[in-house]
Amino acid sequence: MTIVEELQNILYDRIKTLEMLVVLYLISDDDALVRTFKEKYVEAKMIDLNKVLESLREYDFEDIIRIYFWNIANRSKGALIPEILSKDVWIKVLHFLKSQGLKNFLLATDSVVTCGVAIRFFKEYCSGVIIESESPYSEICKEYLKKIKKPFYERGDLKNANTILIIFLKQNRKEISQKIKSIAKLTPLGSILGIVTSEKVFKSKGGLIYNLNLYDGTFLSIISVRKIIKDLIFIVIMKTPYFVEPFYIGNNYVAIFRSNVPTVFDPKEVVGISRIFGLSEYEVRDGLVTGRDRAFIVTLGEPISERGLIFVYTTKIDNKGFRNAGFVEKDTLYPVIRPTDIYWPLSFSEKFIVLPVKDKKLLSEEELKNTFPNTYEFFNRERHILTSRKVSYFTVSGSPFYTLDIHEEIFSPYKIVWKRASKEFIPSLVLQKFGKPPIPVSGVQYIPLDNIYEAYYLIALLSSKIYRDIISGYAFSGSITINAIRSLKIPRFNPKDRTHNKLSVLGKKLLVVDYKDKEKILKEINSAVKDFLIL
Repeated sequence: MTIVEELQNILYDRIKTLEMLVVLYLISDDDALVRTFKEKYVEAKMIDLNKVLESLREYDFEDIIRIYFWNIANRSKGALIPEILSKDVWIKVLHFLKSQGLKNFLLATDSVVTCGVAIRFFKEYCSGVIIESESPYSEICKEYLKKIKKPFYERGDLKNANTILIIFLKQNRKEISQKIKSIAKLTPLGSILGIVTSEKVFKSKGGLIYNLNLYDGTFLSIISVRKIIKDLIFIVIMKTPYFVEPFYIGNNYVAIFRSNVPTVFDPKEVVGISRIFGLSEYEVRDGLVTGRDRAFIVTLGEPISERGLIFVYTTKIDNKGFRNAGFVEKDTLYPVIRPTDIYWPLSFSEKFIVLPVKDKKLLSEEELKNTFPNTYEFFNRERHILTSRKVSYFTVSGSPFYTLDIHEEIFSPYKIVWKRASKEFIPSLVLQKFGKPPIPVSGVQYIPLDNIYEAYYLIALLSSKIYRDIISGYAFSGSITINAIRSLKIPRFNPKDRTHNKLSVLGKKLLVVDYKDKEKILKEINSAVKDFLIL
């Protein structure tokens, strides 16, 4: 006799469905729940419940589930029923949840059986359940959840749900898309939805991938897609205020277009993604646009310290001989940071820039002649080049011929810098040189800073895998826009915050250790940032 026939025999033709048997198996260890079950679902003297329970204990729970799955798949006409109740599915999803430290999710399902099976595997990770099921056993399932201290929620409770795991037994592409969207609409912005679903439903025309617009000013961003078993995938989606379109770049990655700029996510770095998008608390700026770098950037010669002058020279493009050379006042010289000077995690430059400024303000021609006469003559020798610049603010009437669009922030003592034109985000810290602040020029973007410990914190945070991956994703087209950085939540350094201080210490270590030790410190940074994003 097969296990199917045995199970059919113990049903006595009075337990109408295997769903009833699965529910009974789930509550069989609780006498009070069994009594409630008998009162609600068993007609008097028509079934020997004790005998059924005794027979049930001879079978493994997975066997019961297998038979239930076989039964429902045969009865479902035209509905796709993937092996969503397979033990392998739960183990792989659980492994993913554990690896990400993802806890306190709300389980949403359309089946009391799926709910019971999931709870057995995800008990410590699940904070509550929403069951959208018309099953006659919903009430006893609620009693079961109450006994194991897993609250049963209504849809209205979704407004405070940060993470939801959605598992639907029946896979109908239109129905699933509608249910997921209806759940997502009730969740707050930035909430995460983990979905176990059929790959066919995900990719099919009219399926989930084509229904990301919630039509209320919000959208569903696909953060990652991971194959679980054949035809079943685990999708992580975030509710965002941005329109996105997904595209495939391999089995383990899904990229999304956000404001027409592709962003690529590693599915292993999903945790805390909802806390990344928002508004940076740091100002992000472009480097100084001179309009003609070769007229301002110089190499130092020998200084004449007693007069406060330094011999400097610029070179022709072909580097054969000087184009301009002479003495300038040392107070007008600042270390310069060009794109070619940027290295991770710390940058140095041998070049300097001559700036006609004092007290962080551009000097007029008369002021420059009186205050720094040698510097004035240096620029005057390049007057024809400087007056031919074609950037709009250089031709403003009344402005000196060497005019620059100077902002006070560019004189901050420390900066995190990176190349604008790049397919990879490489953050770098630049420090003062000879007591003078570094000046980023065109092609460099930067965050100005006044505190060295804050600078250590930021170089660690932006060097972490998750931030570098996301920002590098924006650079897919070969350029990083300021808006890409501004749309990331980069929290202001808080010296009282334990994780902020840990990142600051690790950032400082990055600057002084060799390459092998840097890899070790990066692992610590990635771990700290993950904790930082979960909190």
